[in-house]
Amino acid sequence: MGQRASAQRAGETGGLSREAAYAVVQRAALRASDERRPFRELIETDSDVTGALPADALAACFDEGHLLRHVPGIIARLGRLSKEVPVGS
Repeated sequence: MGQRASAQRAGETGGLSREAAYAVVQRAALRASDERRPFRELIETDSDVTGALPADALAACFDEGHLLRHVPGIIARLGRLSKEVPVGS
């Protein structure tokens, strides 16, 4: 999940302001890049995060289901489109 989306969802679901959530996410993202560590691992062990969000709310921040919900319909439309458009045109 992108930094902005993570911060927004964390701010909406927890006890952090949007600005504070963004700062925490930014800090973890930079650290993950610098140390080549998983972003999620750093967020899940950050005391600012764990103090503000219950475990289920934190897990929801990493749930990709809402991002992927339209994929089956898109694939179905592509299948229909490929039947309508001749190959190589």
